[in-house]
Amino acid sequence: MISLARPTFAVAVLFSFLAPVFAFGADSASDAVVVSMRRIEARPDFQFRVVLDSDADDGRVTLENAYYLSAYQVTNRQYAEFAAATGRKTPRYWKNGAYPTGKAEHPVVEVSYDDAVAYCAWLSERTPGWTFRLPTEAEWENAAAGEYYDDFSVKYPNGPQTPRYDAASGELVTSFNFNGVITAKLLREPGADAVVRYVKGPFAGTSETLGECVSLNANGGVSNWASHGRAANRGAFLQTDLFAELSAGGGQTSAVGSYPPNSLGLYDMAGNAWDLTSSQIIATNGLERGVLCYAVRGGSWYATARSCAFSYRGEGRKNFPSSTVGFRVAADASDATR
Repeated sequence: MISLARPTFAVAVLFSFLAPVFAFGADSASDAVVVSMRRIEARPDFQFRVVLDSDADDGRVTLENAYYLSAYQVTNRQYAEFAAATGRKTPRYWKNGAYPTGKAEHPVVEVSYDDAVAYCAWLSERTPGWTFRLPTEAEWENAAAGEYYDDFSVKYPNGPQTPRYDAASGELVTSFNFNGVITAKLLREPGADAVVRYVKGPFAGTSETLGECVSLNANGGVSNWASHGRAANRGAFLQTDLFAELSAGGGQTSAVGSYPPNSLGLYDMAGNAWDLTSSQIIATNGLERGVLCYAVRGGSWYATARSCAFSYRGEGRKNFPSSTVGFRVAADASDATR
């Protein structure tokens, strides 16, 4: 069993700011969410970095008022407190109602939109003076951009650094958790000569070495991670037994706060797990094309570096939980007693 739970094996992270939620000294896991809330100032002139089809947006694009956003994604430990108190069904990757060992401070994933909304309502009930909710897509992008809102040369919330990979040393320099982190680790351990077996797709039952299956370029881009409809002249890494092993247990997330925050003190605004928002959009991909869904932002452990840019929009299905999608909470500044 290969472990990629933390980003320090084959990856040289620019900073290591591990600031787990329990470090706040709050009385409970849910109290720690409140302690972590960061005030985000209004931006009446807000515009999305790229043109988005927002015909079905919830209308809250302009940011006339200040608001709060949690510095961390909701963790397995925090969600467990909610599930125990409410009897809410736990995520599929939990066993017998318990999250995987060692993942207490990892973001909870495989929760639906309704689950996230229910968590916000429960947290509001136990926290007088606060009314929690999911952030809108505009609120999320504004907060992710932070001081780089007007700097179009910067792609990622953590600043101008971009992933860099040195094939000779096997070292990946990155400030967020994405699919390049997993690939760099695997190419060192178990190594490029390790044999992977295809367990699905047109090449099911055949094998090749990991180095033949997948590779990294100098910018941290992963080749052959997924097929995405291309001609099948060989299988993609997502079709292998090794990926199946790695994706079990809620995917290859890292503990919240393992990477540096953005300029507003918000962690994991790039990579780790997509953040679910309350903004409705029309799906443009997959079998759900043309169906109303919810925008997700920030990319994930599974995503390419490009998808982790703060301007990139992903699509989250309302009641189709994914091992790549989690959430953080927001609140209107007028509702917060701080």
